[in-house]
Amino acid sequence: MHARFYAIADQIPAWGLSTPAGSSQALKNLSYLRNLPDDHPYVVEEYESIERTIAHERGFVGAGFFGPLRNVLTNEMLIKRLFIGSSLFAWQNATGINAINYYSFVQIPI
Repeated sequence: MHARFYAIADQIPAWGLSTPAGSSQALKNLSYLRNLPDDHPYVVEEYESIERTIAHERGFVGAGFFGPLRNVLTNEMLIKRLFIGSSLFAWQNATGINAINYYSFVQIPI
């Protein structure tokens, strides 16, 4: 699945903007997806919005994989949320409730 994602990842405008040399290709992909010319106001506005969002995220938590990870692991509130979510995932799988919900076909009237 990862190989398929990376095969089409260069067509995603935000992915292109996150790479250093992908801004012109991102604009072309965005105009192709919207079926509008490159200089159309909607395309320009969405392109600038994506640029601002990526700049904000890089300024807030840092770029790459370890910037957001460092942000999560140094924030006590986010560590609690991560622990709660991970423990819910583990307990649901350990008790088998996901399988019961998925394979049960009898609906009990309440």
